[in-house]
Amino acid sequence: MLQLDLSNSMGTRATDWGPLMAAAGLACLPNLVLYLVLQRRIVDGFVHSGLR
Repeated sequence: MLQLDLSNSMGTRATDWGPLMAAAGLACLPNLVLYLVLQRRIVDGFVHSGLR
């Protein structure tokens, strides 16, 4: 839902960039945390899939 709000606010003529970039940063945080937690499994998956 946050991503849709971000894309809708980009269409306005006078965009307030500070809050927009703060919201974009918050939208990226869950993916970044998930990657950092599962980084070893993700990299191992790439390494082992190339050996088949």
